[in-house]
Amino acid sequence: MGKSAHVILIASVICLLSLLGIIEGFKNRVIIIEGNVYCDPCRSAFQSNLSKPLPGARVQLQCHRLKTKKETLNSSGMTNSMGKYRIIIEGGHKNESCGVNLVSSSKEDCNVYPDYPRIAIITLNGRKISDVQVYKAAPLRFLTKIPSTECVHAQFIPYYHETN
Repeated sequence: MGKSAHVILIASVICLLSLLGIIEGFKNRVIIIEGNVYCDPCRSAFQSNLSKPLPGARVQLQCHRLKTKKETLNSSGMTNSMGKYRIIIEGGHKNESCGVNLVSSSKEDCNVYPDYPRIAIITLNGRKISDVQVYKAAPLRFLTKIPSTECVHAQFIPYYHETN
């Protein structure tokens, strides 16, 4: 074997080992799903200045394969005192679609599920940017049983979705 063949063989081995390291790193990465839950006193389907964070609300994250729709993950979380939740999962959930939905409210006066519950959808597209990937989910809401009389003065608060 000539000198150039040795160089090619060594370069090939280095490339293969690098590729295996990337694949192994993808399998071990951490994915963080973050979002918030609020109480909608106006029953209006949008956040307003009257909306309040909902601490102690339970949410559920479910993931499915994009092609087969087979469930691959089911994990739950709870909102903190600011109505925010964080669900941490590990592993290579490449080519999966995940949804965060409401499970239960902590407030008796704000525990009605919307007629059309919103599910925050997150697609884990397999891009490896770092070992920790954060996905922001859209806000979820529970409704009060009776709309507040103050809702005529409610002001819309736009939601800006951050992309990765």
